[in-house]
Amino acid sequence: MNILRLTISAILILCIYACDSNPENTASPNGAGLTILPSSQTGITFKNTLADDPLSDKNVLSFQHYFNGAGVGIGDFNNDGLPDIFFAGNEVPNELYINKGDMKFEKLGPESGINKNKVWAAGVSVVDINNDAYPDIYISQQGPYAPEERRNLFYINNGDLTFTESATSLGLDDVNYSTQATFFDYDKDGDLDCYVMNESKYAGIILAEVYKDLEKKENMIAASGKLFENLGNLEFKDVTEQAGVLNYGYGLGLNISDFNNDNWPDIYVANDYTVPDFLYINQKDGTFKESVKDYTRQISYFGMGCDVADINNDGLVDIGVVDMAAEDHFRDKTLMAGMDSEGFKYYFYKLGYQFQYMFNSLQINNGNNTFSNIAALAGVLKSDWSWAALFVDLNLDGYKDYYVSNGYRRYARDNDFRIRMAEIRDQNNGVVPMEYRAELYELMPEVKLKNKMYMNDGNLHFDDSQKSFSHPDYESYSYGVAYADFDQDGDFDIIINNIDQEATLLKNTARENLDHNYIKIVLDHPNIAKRLTSKVYVYAGGQMQFQEYQFVRGYESTMEECLIFGLGDWTEIDSIQVIWADNNVQTILTPAINQSLTISYEKQRDWKPAKQVQSMFDQIAGADLGIDFQHKENYYDDFEREILLPQKQSYFGPALATADVNNDGLEDVFIGGAKGQAGALYIQNSDGTFNEADLAFQPWKNEAILEDVAAVFIDPNNDGKMDLYVASGGSGDFLGEENLLQDRFYANMGDGRFGRIGNILDESFSATYNVIAANIDGDPEKELIVIGAAKPGKYPMKEATVILDYENQRYVDKTEAWVPELNTIDGLIRDCSFADIDNDGDKDLITVGEWQSINVFINEGGTWQLSPQKWVPEYKEGWYRSIESADLDGDGDLDFVVGNVGTNFKQKAKKDYPLYLFSNDYDENGTLDIVLAKPYNDKIVPTRGRQCSSEQMPFIKDKFETYKDFANAGIGDILGEDKIDKGIKLSAHSFYSLILWNEKDHFEVEKMTPLAQMAPINDILLRDINNDNLTDILIVGNDYNTEYETPRLDAGNGLVLMNKGSKSFKPLTINDSGFFNPGDAKKMTSLKTSDGLLYLVANNNDVLNIFKRNEVVQ
Repeated sequence: MNILRLTISAILILCIYACDSNPENTASPNGAGLTILPSSQTGITFKNTLADDPLSDKNVLSFQHYFNGAGVGIGDFNNDGLPDIFFAGNEVPNELYINKGDMKFEKLGPESGINKNKVWAAGVSVVDINNDAYPDIYISQQGPYAPEERRNLFYINNGDLTFTESATSLGLDDVNYSTQATFFDYDKDGDLDCYVMNESKYAGIILAEVYKDLEKKENMIAASGKLFENLGNLEFKDVTEQAGVLNYGYGLGLNISDFNNDNWPDIYVANDYTVPDFLYINQKDGTFKESVKDYTRQISYFGMGCDVADINNDGLVDIGVVDMAAEDHFRDKTLMAGMDSEGFKYYFYKLGYQFQYMFNSLQINNGNNTFSNIAALAGVLKSDWSWAALFVDLNLDGYKDYYVSNGYRRYARDNDFRIRMAEIRDQNNGVVPMEYRAELYELMPEVKLKNKMYMNDGNLHFDDSQKSFSHPDYESYSYGVAYADFDQDGDFDIIINNIDQEATLLKNTARENLDHNYIKIVLDHPNIAKRLTSKVYVYAGGQMQFQEYQFVRGYESTMEECLIFGLGDWTEIDSIQVIWADNNVQTILTPAINQSLTISYEKQRDWKPAKQVQSMFDQIAGADLGIDFQHKENYYDDFEREILLPQKQSYFGPALATADVNNDGLEDVFIGGAKGQAGALYIQNSDGTFNEADLAFQPWKNEAILEDVAAVFIDPNNDGKMDLYVASGGSGDFLGEENLLQDRFYANMGDGRFGRIGNILDESFSATYNVIAANIDGDPEKELIVIGAAKPGKYPMKEATVILDYENQRYVDKTEAWVPELNTIDGLIRDCSFADIDNDGDKDLITVGEWQSINVFINEGGTWQLSPQKWVPEYKEGWYRSIESADLDGDGDLDFVVGNVGTNFKQKAKKDYPLYLFSNDYDENGTLDIVLAKPYNDKIVPTRGRQCSSEQMPFIKDKFETYKDFANAGIGDILGEDKIDKGIKLSAHSFYSLILWNEKDHFEVEKMTPLAQMAPINDILLRDINNDNLTDILIVGNDYNTEYETPRLDAGNGLVLMNKGSKSFKPLTINDSGFFNPGDAKKMTSLKTSDGLLYLVANNNDVLNIFKRNEVVQ
């Protein structure tokens, strides 16, 4: 995990100029979108120019934040009703431009006083701190200066376009390394307090040394953000420590929002480097609790700018944080270091930090004080080296779009540059001599980038619309971005502060060209503390939109103090509701559209928390029922042996099975253990509680060394007593112990007493993934299909999948006789279903798997033949995990729900963009190597980088001496075409989970709702949950064990999909369903009790989650 990171300097987003001067007027290609206005038209000539001199201290080698850029602030500084623009300058003076109308601006002269005491301006916070109706300007300062020289500044507006610098007199002249500040009434006492976000000096320093240095309190204070309480009369007091926000960090993004919906403002800080983001939850007593690990499951590693808004119109705030992940393969492989696996384990397992990954994050609010990162699902996982992140409805369709500024003036993270710099330092006692500096400096790439314009499609996804909604070729070094309605036409325009280029003004032509309606809202109260953090809801057309009245957001910038709600085709508004910061709720009925509406404060009623609605399910603690089992996965790092493995193959348990084992009419439950942990059988009592069975009659207790990955109760000898088959799994942790992979059969001897029988199963020392029981040949007993796992330590080679028939008191392998093609198909089977697909009275077979298609085997008189792809012609190979059948549409035949890995995944797989796997012993050292690959331009290239690839195959480092050489190489250049041809070749073309609607001779394929694509679907239950004679869907999933460079697949919460008929399903929110299972869920089943039906979810390395249907709710 490389901690050294230099700053970048680009934040343009849709269209910006690629040359040093502002381009001529350039419209978006389709006529609707963002148009670049040249400086000759606007009068805006500000340019944040930097010396960039390697022979002085003004360069990124001497000062690593040299290219962190600066912000921009919007305010009506002369109170004429038009938004003006303030630009922060690093080495150049600040500039303020007055809006003269018609997108023309006039620069103020030095008499304005906006550069007094200025050394290196960064963040801009515009706020009317003294409530005189003239906005003031707070500047966060940084730069290569001593703390006393870089005090923060507060320019108080004198009302005549001059300003008086007053930070010291107010007590807000913070000397820390400040990035941005924001003002809000955190204690609800009626005045604005201030949080200043700071960076610290510890970037690139060994963590142990950091902690030692922080033992001195003064060092912690110098490295922390600051909270200042307004004591009244504009006197501010530092309350950082007593408020609970004294923490060292590397803050780059700052937002104030109400994350837990209690109407108290909280703080979000996006941190760079190793320190996780801060989510400070307001405790309503003057203190905050840092809660990012409680609220999220993973975050960005190099957190940059951030924004908070409701992106899906559910009334809940979501969080966007940008990072530095390159979209382009070449930049990705040359500029970014790989994840250090030891560092990963140290930070996130030993220190307990929240999981962090080097990608953008988009946290969707689950409505229960938790968030799920859906950046990959939403299409915003990678945006290159990004700075500003802004949610704003630019096309006025009612959904907030996503604008991201990009670029870095010099890429000091370039891997080849870093290696060369390290060599020079090693040769010169740890320093870079002056005579090498110019030569070394030129090795750093300079890359202008296009800003990103992501348009919200209203379905938890953003379309990359840079080419269609902005200029397709404009590149820049962009940083701070702000939006404002400069021309007062009802849509937001954009202003960008660039490095070494003139600032860019983008006029939005949505109102002129898209014919979408809008309403602009300005809140009016003489005390700004009553306005900021207020909430505004617009209701129209049976839908709702929500925004918070807070304007410091993105990166180092402040937006115009107004809200614009796009209405799309809506022609009228039902109502607007404002929840003011003081909890007053005010409603405005049927306001006119296409206007700027000023809402003056009017006391109506007090806000009260919504009453909690009874959910469909209640969650019951297993211990309350007597089921206190907790699965404890044995630690084994698959990646130490198989470095390029996509995900661990040793974490597939626990097993879960239910049956009435003692014939008392009550169902009991078996839960499997991991290697080193015995499973347990729980016997149900008449009152619906459970007791663990007598240990003397649980023979698996003596076989704890085995890993229980799947189990099923069966009665092959028809004696009325349910026996137990337990599948033994595992991967590299069983190398040399293959005898421990033997599956087991435990005979029920009556009254819940079991004994293992050895001769009923053939000896088979192969790993099992799953076992399924089904009656397929018409005799009284069920057959078993035992699904083989990957060969231990040899993924993607597979163990055989076998079909076992019970004959003469033992199970016999019938695979070759019944389904001869079953094991001839490439890839790994993960699940199957025996079901009458063609409705001819006998059971057919459908299998799904990893690197496999959905394969249909039709029963032809007792043998099953692989059917041509007429049944599922369009969906090819995926990473399928599960399948279940039921008549979902009530037409008399069986439909199927198929669980895939989901689209919220770093890797992508499409029809024209497959994901490949190549495997062979490429370095001829006796072990199998794995290479994932993807298309890039006219080549197929590896998904992993030179560092980790050469750890698996050392010849790569010698064959490709530089990262640039490796990045330019195709997979054939790296591995050799002959070895590729002789090895395993697999591909995947779709990661969508599906519903297969049976149309008698083929399946109509439907992608499941985006909420079902958030995580792998590991198990499925199809039940009529609400007794309406329609079969509903329950799904569970996640995969916590991806390789270290791939974000965990942990966004899943479990999902209830209610069947509404006509092939439609309604996904329930977590609050409505009560079904919340965020763990690494592997198995799910139902169990009858004397008190109703229970739904059991078995989670890897966790307790069993139990849900009970609330019969009151229909």
